[in-house]
Amino acid sequence: MPSLAAATASNASWQPAYTPVCVFVGGTSGIGEGIVQAVARHTAGKAHIVLVGRNASAAQRILNALPPSEGAIREFVECDLSLVASAKKVAADILARQGRVNLLVLTAGAISLESTITPEGLEKSMAVWYYSRWAFVDGLLPGLKAAQARGEDARVLSMLNAGKGKRLDASDLGLKNSFGAVKGVQDLHETGAAAATYQDLLVQVCPPYKTHLSFTLQGYAARHPTLTFIHSGPGLVNTPLFSVSPSAEIRALGDAMLQAAGSGAKTIQECGEHQLYAILNAPTGVSRTGSNGDDIGLESIEAKEGDVETLWVQEEVIRGI
Repeated sequence: MPSLAAATASNASWQPAYTPVCVFVGGTSGIGEGIVQAVARHTAGKAHIVLVGRNASAAQRILNALPPSEGAIREFVECDLSLVASAKKVAADILARQGRVNLLVLTAGAISLESTITPEGLEKSMAVWYYSRWAFVDGLLPGLKAAQARGEDARVLSMLNAGKGKRLDASDLGLKNSFGAVKGVQDLHETGAAAATYQDLLVQVCPPYKTHLSFTLQGYAARHPTLTFIHSGPGLVNTPLFSVSPSAEIRALGDAMLQAAGSGAKTIQECGEHQLYAILNAPTGVSRTGSNGDDIGLESIEAKEGDVETLWVQEEVIRGI
C-alpha cells in the first residue's frame, strides 16, 4: 500500500517520450479534477487534456490552472452523461479529432435518493455510472488500440467502489427495480454495491452499480487482453459529491462522514496522486485497486460463472440507442 510520498515519486518517473492524450469523463470536479492536476503536474503540462462533462465554467477554471506547454491541447467537450446517445456522439467526435487515446479516466457520478428513468428508458444513475461509461470505452477502443500500436500507454480507469460489490441479480439488469425501491441511505448503499459489480465485470469482459462496473471491465479485458482496465475504489475523499446532492439526508451523511474521518479523508490532490499511481502501475488485463492505488485483487468479486456474459448481452441495449 504505497504512501502518498511513494505514489508521488513513482508518478514523477512517468516521463513519456510522446505527448499523451488523456480523456477525463467527469473531470470537471472532485477526484477527476485531482487526477487531471496530477497528470499535468508530472508531465509538466505536456499532455493533451480533454475534459468531458456539463460544467463549462468549472472545466475552464481547471484547464486555465494547468501548466502551459507549447502545442498541448486543452479542451472541454460538453456531454449529458445521462444519455447514452450523447456519450456515443462525444466519444466518436474525440476519436475523430485525436486518433489515439492513452489514458481514459471515468469518474462521473452523482448521488440521489430519487430514481428517474431517462428518455432512453434507463435508470438515470446507472446511465451515468455504467451505460455512458460503457459507451466511452467502446467508442474510444480504436484510439486506445492506436496508442498501443505506437508503443504507448493504453489504459482505462473506471472509478466507483472496487471491492464493495454484491451478487448480480439477473432479473434486474440495469437496476431499475433496485433504484426504484430506494427509500433511504441504507437502500442506496445496497444498490450501490450491486452497481460496483457491474464495474468489475465491465473491466473483466463488459457490463447494477458497483457490481455492474466490475463485470463490464472484466468483459473488455477478456476481449482486449493487451490493454489495461482498472476498477478503482478511492475511499473517502473530500469532494462535492455529497454536498451537491439534492437530498438533505445524503448531504448530512457526507458531512458526518467527513467529520468522523477528520484528516483520514483524502483531498482531491492526494487522491489524484494515488489514482494516477494506480493507472500507471496496473498490469495488462484487468485490475482492481484500493484507495491508495494498491492492487486489491479479483478474488472478492461477487460473481458466478456466466455473470460476465449475462451483463455483456446488454451491449445490445447500448448499441441500439
